[in-house]
Amino acid sequence: MKSKFAFIDGENFQEIGGLSSFGTQLARVVDTQFFKEALQISKAVQVENISQSIRDFIDKVQDRSKIVIFAGIHSQRKLEDVKYSNSGILPYSYNTFYNIPIINSFNKNHIFVIDFNKVKVNIYTSNSKKWYNGQLLVDITEYQKEIITNDIITKWNENDGYDYNIEEIDILESNNVNMKILFKGDYVLKILKIFWLLIVV
Repeated sequence: MKSKFAFIDGENFQEIGGLSSFGTQLARVVDTQFFKEALQISKAVQVENISQSIRDFIDKVQDRSKIVIFAGIHSQRKLEDVKYSNSGILPYSYNTFYNIPIINSFNKNHIFVIDFNKVKVNIYTSNSKKWYNGQLLVDITEYQKEIITNDIITKWNENDGYDYNIEEIDILESNNVNMKILFKGDYVLKILKIFWLLIVV
């Protein structure tokens, strides 16, 4: 990553477009993977009255404290009596339906009503100072010139659509950093029929 100047203070600092959205991109990947696996386990259904079907599902669950509704903005409009909530009980949830928090997910075609009493989450942690809150690895290191091979330089040329000369390559080598961002977790599904999936047309 040719961006050492994004990690220094002073007049030589330059902001890199997209760098601040790395966390969002990581969350999107985790989000998408979870919903894809959910759709493989339980088929989506189409119902006439989405709101009532969700209420019926919620009424069958004894402990409602771990039920969460995931819906995109478009999908959420299909629900009746959605209420704004700033309780802060669940991060990134600003609305509720039937007293159940709604999280606006990246999924555009489904509403997921999930009882997390039926889901076990294993999150890999570390006591290293490089891990934020022990769960997210953020590691920024400098490139070592000796590991930048001709193959890497060729890839730079191909990706950027430009043939760098020797002086430019020396500058790039001096300004490169390695960025490693890692979150690792497993979802263990105890019971197959735990998802109530509704196709929003």
